[in-house]
Amino acid sequence: MSISSNQRDLIQLCILAAPSFNLAATTAFVDPFRVANYLFGRRYAWAFQSVGGGLLQASNTAELKTSGFDPAAPGPDFLVLSTSWSPEALARPKLLATIRRWARAGTRLVTIDTGAFVLGAAGLLTRGQVTVHPEHRQSLAELYPTIEVLDQRWVDDPLVLSCASGSGAFDCALAIIATDLGAIAREQVRDYLLGPAGDGIASKPALAASLSPGADEGKARSALRPSVNQASGQGGSDSDALVARAQHLMLAHLEELISIPDLARRLDIHQRALERAFKAAGMGAPLGRYLDLRLGRAQELLTQTSLPMFEVALACGFSSSGHFSRVFKRHFGLTPTGHRQRGKVAFELRFLSEKTG
Repeated sequence: MSISSNQRDLIQLCILAAPSFNLAATTAFVDPFRVANYLFGRRYAWAFQSVGGGLLQASNTAELKTSGFDPAAPGPDFLVLSTSWSPEALARPKLLATIRRWARAGTRLVTIDTGAFVLGAAGLLTRGQVTVHPEHRQSLAELYPTIEVLDQRWVDDPLVLSCASGSGAFDCALAIIATDLGAIAREQVRDYLLGPAGDGIASKPALAASLSPGADEGKARSALRPSVNQASGQGGSDSDALVARAQHLMLAHLEELISIPDLARRLDIHQRALERAFKAAGMGAPLGRYLDLRLGRAQELLTQTSLPMFEVALACGFSSSGHFSRVFKRHFGLTPTGHRQRGKVAFELRFLSEKTG
């Protein structure tokens, strides 16, 4: 992977794709890193590569511009093998030797869809756990009986991070970001791409009404208790559903704040149970997550409106623009005014100005 001098301090991802690769799963893996760069400053760099370079056709006939894979190049931080119908296209002696060499040197391997078959061809599937697209799990297990092929969306194994699908690739990327930047950063990236956790519940009129200030508390608690199906839809556990409901209440009270004890009372649970649920979700304390949501709304208002600073502060629960400015800068390393000015510059042009400025 060719690395320019101004990218050497970035985390490098080489996305090596084969003909007829799964475009949706590949972009699902890459997009969280794009958003992380946008939200937290440039941290990740990636290159789409193929054996011969040039335009590479995906399984849906879309074409991706790629650069040629260089076996002599130094290894990236992550090598992502994206294959679908033709993993054998990457089973070339020089390429497989490069994969083995990079893995020994510390490159973290990632596979998407059928990419694990390439590792098998490289002689690396001798132990551990992996996953592939559901259609190919049985054949992978028969070819490599010493490994455990799991029926999961993605698997974290010391050898490889393997992703069976687009949703698995997305979750895998978020896990990498969490390891690098923390669980709160992961949630902010996820929320940016998909909306806050549990957004589907908030669209229901009964619940939306229950979240409005002044709503009857008994009705609110009733509406906020999901059915078993609703709870499982929010991540498969009561804890995940509780966190989603708590965040909806927070989002409904960004201007007129509610205390965490009051939040727990409205959810009809003990405050300690609420705190445990947030901790289990990797979000830290509820109060910290509440502040994240308030400042996230502030970012939106700063870049998408021309509201005066004092009105932005009030809309996000701050009583003064001075206090808001201090908290915002401590959180993001940039003043609200600086964020507003930066937001007017196209994303990719920001880094160009940083290089030439």
